[in-house]
Amino acid sequence: MTFTIVGRCERTGALGVALATYAIGVGNRCPYVKANIGAISTQASSNPRLGPLAISLLDMGYSAPKVLTELAASDPFIEYRQIGIVDRDGHSAARTGANNRDWKGHINRKNFVAMGN
Repeated sequence: MTFTIVGRCERTGALGVALATYAIGVGNRCPYVKANIGAISTQASSNPRLGPLAISLLDMGYSAPKVLTELAASDPFIEYRQIGIVDRDGHSAARTGANNRDWKGHINRKNFVAMGN
């Protein structure tokens, strides 16, 4: 099981990721945050290349939904992943691939994404 929250403080704009899972060492492959730019986390069958790519796209001014579209288009295994993104403006986007194990799901609203499997 893995549960993650990606969020942005409405008042300060601070970004962060909180993640709980059974696997050791996810801190170096799942959450990526860049101050004043955005935050992303991947889980399930995570791909550590997606985080840096997402941060680069956010840094170029892409919105969270646009970044998610670009990640999905570039990843042939997207249906095995969960991804949550929040950008500097509080826009959020999330995706739960169809090939994740049950139970799986996500909720995204302004300033946050919560996801689990």
